[in-house]
Parts: sequence; structure tokens; C-alpha cells
Amino acid sequence: KVGYALGDAGGCMTFAIMGSTFSLYMTDALGLNTALIAALLLIFTMIFLTFPAVHAQLSVRIQLGQTNYLEYDPVFIQVSIRNNSAHAVAFGNLAELKGGLKFEIRHENGKNRRYLPLIDPKTAPPLTGIIIPPGATKEFTFDICDYYDVHRPGAYSIRAVVSHHLFRNEYISPLLFFNIVPGVNIWSTKFGVPELLGNKNIKTEKIEQRTYRIVSLYTGQIHVLNLIVEDENKIYANRRFAYNLGAEFKPQFVLDFLSRLHVLAPASNRVFAYYVFDHDGRLQNRRVVIKEDRKPVLVSDPKNGYVTLIGGRDAIPDQDYEEIKNIPFLGSKAHGAAVVTPPKGDAIKQLDAVQE
Repeated sequence: KVGYALGDAGGCMTFAIMGSTFSLYMTDALGLNTALIAALLLIFTMIFLTFPAVHAQLSVRIQLGQTNYLEYDPVFIQVSIRNNSAHAVAFGNLAELKGGLKFEIRHENGKNRRYLPLIDPKTAPPLTGIIIPPGATKEFTFDICDYYDVHRPGAYSIRAVVSHHLFRNEYISPLLFFNIVPGVNIWSTKFGVPELLGNKNIKTEKIEQRTYRIVSLYTGQIHVLNLIVEDENKIYANRRFAYNLGAEFKPQFVLDFLSRLHVLAPASNRVFAYYVFDHDGRLQNRRVVIKEDRKPVLVSDPKNGYVTLIGGRDAIPDQDYEEIKNIPFLGSKAHGAAVVTPPKGDAIKQLDAVQE
């Protein structure tokens, strides 16, 4: 506060010296009336004092990773806050550091288009501990679903609002729009959840039933495939695992004797990704295979229920670099599984949903 006060005092002194110099020149050199000069100086002073209120001390922008999302997809948003003031802006628990971030999200479908409340009124996107130096920009990424219920299908609008104790005004980002959509079901099958041997709570009356469902989604930029594991009451997993490259590159899906889902997803004419998911949607195995003499294929043994990948060889990163460098299955996240980099300038959320 002392620093702010000294800065304001320095500005006023500078303005006063400039005003007196200007007055002497105008009266001595040009012989103008002192009352006219005083009126002009008063006008300039009012403009000078009101300028901070007109000039935005903070600017806020938001960016979404995609336009369309499935129900229960994470909805990641990047918030950029630029400090246009002459002093650092710190967010903290003290009264003079109080400030925060909120999102104004509206479900645009239906007659009652109201802003969505926080899921927990006491839990908002955190900025506490953040310091933004003068002229600097800080970027933050949040999953909107952690704070707001945006799982219902339909169109949504969103903007970010930043406030701080130092400033009278709230600072609002431009408005963006996104959609929650059901996607297109391309494959599904019901299965029984296996019981572990030795479990004293084994259910003998009825086997728990779940469904594996493969859904195609157009994100607004690319077509992707998601694995959804669900029953009538609950969604156990929603994992994005590959591009949808059309009928020519249709994935193969096979269940084994433990109700695990084996997926062989082509990424090109020669490159295939092989995944094994358990009944909770957890990734248990992953391989990237290069086609050689014969096309890789999944084969199930009808006698014992084992599933085997036949054909091709495991990709070697250095040797097969040209083949696999642009394939979405080799990212650094989630043990290298299914990472897609969005178009340039939009790198908020990568396709990293396949994870343990």
C-alpha cells in the first residue's frame, strides 16, 4: 500500500510541475487569461484522474480445447489473465489480497436459461497464492466439471470473471460456446463382471452386468473414439483411445475369458495400437504394432477364451520413427497411450484419456 501511495504521489507531483510550467509559458509568452488556463488545467486533471477507471487493469481471455464433448467428458478450459497495471497483483487470504475467479456458464437449451451454480458453493477455481507481475500474463487450466454440472446434453455458453480487492471493477472474458453431445455409438456389448477367486463376498445369485460401448465423437476439429464402461446406474470409465479414421480403418474389439476388452485400432495402413482394458476401464496392456507380411488381427480361442494378437511386430521408436512420429498412440502421458496434439494455438487438452 505504501508503494502504491508513493507512486500516486509521484504522479500527482509530476502533473503539478508540468501544469505550473505550462501556466507560466502560456501567461508570459502568449499572454492568455489565467482563468482560461485554470479551466483547461482542471479539465486535463479530471481526464488524468479518471483514466485508471477507464483503462482495464486486468484483461481476461479463455480458450477451450474443443467445441463438442461427450457426457462425462472432462471439459478443460485455459484462462489467461494479463496484468495491465503498474504494480503486481497478488491473490491471497488477507483482506487486501482478496480476489477470485468464477465462470458464468449458461445452459442455452430450454426456456430457463440461467447461470449454473457451483457444485460446492465453498469450492471455486483457486487463485490463492498467485502473483502476476506488472505487464505479465499468467495462464491456468481447469476442468470445468470439477466446479459446475455441465453433463446434461445441450449448448452452453461460458465466460470467466476475475475480481480483486485492489480494483473496483470485475474483469470479464469474451463469451465462448460449447456443446455436450451423446456421440454416435459404433459398437457395444454386455458382459459379466468377473469375481475374484477366494473372495468371501462372491455373489452366487446374480452376476453383475455392465456394458462396453464405443462412441465416435466429432470434437469440432477431429473425429475420435471413446470407450465407455457403464451399467444402468453408473459410468465406470470414459476413455478416449484413438482417432476415428472411417470404415477402412475400423478397430477390432474382442472380449476374453476375464471379460477384458481387447482393442486393435489402426492408425494407418501399417501401424496399429493394441489395448487391453479391464471391466473398470483401466488400461492393462498397450502395444504399438507395425504390419509386415500379414495384417495384425485379434484371434479368440473358443476353448479357453484367450485372446491373441497375431501378425506384425512391435514398433521400435528409433527404427520406426518415420512410421510412428505422427501417430496418436505415442504421447508422453498415460504411459504413451493415445495422445493427440490439437491444431497449433490450441494445445489445452491433449487426447490423453487412456490412463490407469
